[in-house]
Amino acid sequence: MTEMESPYWAVLQTRAQHEFSVENRMIDAGRETYLPRCKLDTGRIAALFPTYLFVRIRDGWVSLHYSVGVTQVLMSGECPSRLPDNVVAELKSREIHGLVQLPPALKVGDRVLITRGIFAGYTGLYQGQSPRARARVLLGLLGRIELPTDQIQALA
Repeated sequence: MTEMESPYWAVLQTRAQHEFSVENRMIDAGRETYLPRCKLDTGRIAALFPTYLFVRIRDGWVSLHYSVGVTQVLMSGECPSRLPDNVVAELKSREIHGLVQLPPALKVGDRVLITRGIFAGYTGLYQGQSPRARARVLLGLLGRIELPTDQIQALA
């Protein structure tokens, strides 16, 4: 990285279940890291993206390849791939007490609101997901429809 380049986020892939120890070694080495955490249904704290850790590149990065527990640095050509700052900012904005809050998973029979598209404003019952990763929703007289999962939200 030249003096003119600004720091950027890169992604390290770690050995399975070594995200926390690699994070600690990076911090001990003076590197800025971000390891998004979440709470599992079991109550255990885990990495949101198992085997991945974000590290801020400010200077040399080649040594990252040889760090204990790191399997690879995700690359774009001969340099680390740049993770946009807004991705990290968005994840951090979803944190409460250091844990990323994820939207609740939908269960078959949950009431949903269609938020976008031709059926926006309609409510229905969630019927699961199709093999093409589209949400199946039962809409009264119209029957079951399929639409992108980002066009529905759970109703309380």
